[in-house]
Amino acid sequence: MLICVSFAWYCGGSPAGPDPTPEPPSPQPPADPPSAATVEVVPGRVVFGALGDTETLAATVRSRDGAVLPDASVTWSSSDPTVASVEAGTVTALSNGEASVTATSGAASGSAAVRVEQVAARLNAVPQDVSFAAVGDTARLSATVYDANGREVAGATVEWSSSDSGVATVSDGGLVTAASNGTAEIVAASGTATDTVAVNVDSTDRGILAAFYHAAGGPSWRHSDNWLTDAPLAEWYGVETGTDDRVTRLELRENGAVGTLAPELGRLRYLETLDLYRNKLTGRLPPELGNAVRLQEIDLGHNQFRGPVPPELGRLKSLRALNLE
Repeated sequence: MLICVSFAWYCGGSPAGPDPTPEPPSPQPPADPPSAATVEVVPGRVVFGALGDTETLAATVRSRDGAVLPDASVTWSSSDPTVASVEAGTVTALSNGEASVTATSGAASGSAAVRVEQVAARLNAVPQDVSFAAVGDTARLSATVYDANGREVAGATVEWSSSDSGVATVSDGGLVTAASNGTAEIVAASGTATDTVAVNVDSTDRGILAAFYHAAGGPSWRHSDNWLTDAPLAEWYGVETGTDDRVTRLELRENGAVGTLAPELGRLRYLETLDLYRNKLTGRLPPELGNAVRLQEIDLGHNQFRGPVPPELGRLKSLRALNLE
């Protein structure tokens, strides 16, 4: 009779082996990442009023099921980079016009409409003041328009108007015409931007001397006591007057005058002596001097005049001395 006493052996059989190791499950292929189906750009329309202005756009990428894809890669482009450039969603206005800024992710894209149209924010009219010594005289004004960033608005429309058309009128092109003695303001406007030009019409001898002062560089004179003040003309340096405060003598020898000889001097009907010896006046002698029919002495020696002597000076029948040395 056989009795089994060992755990290493089965009764009547061979020794037991280890349990077989189970095989690992086969790996599953990774799921395809969701692809971009739509791109929404916000805001969808941008209007710039000044060159150099910027606006940052946002692009939202969604899958086919409408889920937002926050990590989706987005590239930006502009249909006209001369009008508006774009970098990382930030759009910069470069010139007037229209462009489309597009955000692209994979095969999907979205865009925003961009319009650049400068708006006048500041206007500068020149010159800032105009003086006329005779009714009918004219002067041309001009104006430059700027946007909020100080960039010039090319081709901007400027409207001109006069505060008193009885003193001075102005054309659509900025041509001012003196109508009568007095003061007025010429207003230049482009949108809400405005500027003004002060106009003074003085056809008296005082106004004529003011025109001469400006043409001959008055601020640089060595002596200019009382010029352009309300003092009587006889108290202006180098000026002598006769009856009714009419100018009879203008003498500014070696006074540092520069610039040109104002043609308005020919309207000094009572002027007898014009002495501007040794200054730095340039240009041509104005033929209008022939209208100052009472002139007896003209001394313009040692200046820098050029050109022929105007034949109109032959009308000065009282002229006794003429020095153009």
